[in-house]
Amino acid sequence: DLKNTKVVKGRELHEGLSVKKDFTNWIKNQLEIVDAVENTDFFRFAFKVEGNNATLHEYILKIEKIGRASCRERV
Repeated sequence: DLKNTKVVKGRELHEGLSVKKDFTNWIKNQLEIVDAVENTDFFRFAFKVEGNNATLHEYILKIEKIGRASCRERV
């Protein structure tokens, strides 16, 4: 039941952990560490940035899956 699933936005987690690495490489590495599966453990959405019209991706991550990797980042 996805209704009760706890999630976090990847960019907010990246910022909250004060990660020094750029977001794109960091998130790909974290997802690989935990063998996350797209559309099961995380969801990816494209969005446009106002001003420069660049396309970025946001990742909605299931906390139960990504929590293990993000804890390692703090060490």
